[in-house]
Amino acid sequence: MNPYLPLPLGRLTLSLNPLKMLEQLVGPGFRAKMYTFLCIAVCIAILVMLFPMIFSDLISKGILAMFGIG
Repeated sequence: MNPYLPLPLGRLTLSLNPLKMLEQLVGPGFRAKMYTFLCIAVCIAILVMLFPMIFSDLISKGILAMFGIG
């Protein structure tokens, strides 16, 4: 009449943590590729944002070297 049933396996547990949900939705190989792509994208974004500072530093050093200052 009331048989014992084990808890269901493989069901999604809802969470507000996006990393926990991502872990449930995609496999470990794809997740590793996504994390790698994200790290590379962040590094490229940092380099793009630092480019004007590096470029202006090179120009100012060149101008100072032309006049023999520094």
